[in-house]
Amino acid sequence: MKDAIFIMHIHTVIPYREDRNLGKAYNDAFALIPDEDWLCITDYDVLMLLPNTIRQLYKYVEQFPDADMFVCWANRTFATNAQIYNGVVSDDSDIRNHIKIAKELSQHPVSVTQIFQNVSGFLMLIPKRTWLQIKFVEDLKCLGVDTMFSQAMLAANKKIYRMNSIYVFHTYRLENGVQDKTHLQ
Repeated sequence: MKDAIFIMHIHTVIPYREDRNLGKAYNDAFALIPDEDWLCITDYDVLMLLPNTIRQLYKYVEQFPDADMFVCWANRTFATNAQIYNGVVSDDSDIRNHIKIAKELSQHPVSVTQIFQNVSGFLMLIPKRTWLQIKFVEDLKCLGVDTMFSQAMLAANKKIYRMNSIYVFHTYRLENGVQDKTHLQ
C-alpha cells in the first residue's frame, strides 16, 4: 500500500458579523476548517491584484511550513510600517500603479522577513494549529482584534513572517484619511 498523500488547503475568507464582533467572526471561521489547513483572512477592503496570488500563498506555506502567521505588503495601513510597501502610506488610487508593484514583487523569489512587532490584519494567513493555541479576543468590536492577536503571538514566541513577494491593495480609509474610524462604529 502506498503512503497516503497529505493534502493541505488554504481557505480564503472575509469574516463579518453584523454585531461587529470581529474576533468571534475570525474564531467561527477557524472552527469550520480541518486542523491541517490554513485560513487566509482578509479585510473587506483588500484586493488581491494578481490572478496567481493565492498560488503564491501556497508556495509560502510549502517553503515555510513552520510559520505561525504570514502577512504581506500593502499600500496603506496604520499599525506598522513593516507592512507598508516602501514605508510610506500611499494616497495613489490608480489601481494600475498598484498592479505594477504587485507584478514586480511577484517576480522576486519567495522570501520572508520575520516581524517582531504588532501587525495589521488586513491579510493574515494562519495555520489552524496556531489558532488552536491562540484564539482571537472576542467582544472588542472591530478595533484592536489583530493587534491583540499579534501581541499574544509575539508573547508566545510565534513566528510572524511577511511574504516579501506579495502585495495587495488596501483602500484603508483612502477617502477620509487613516485617522478616520467612523465606519467602524
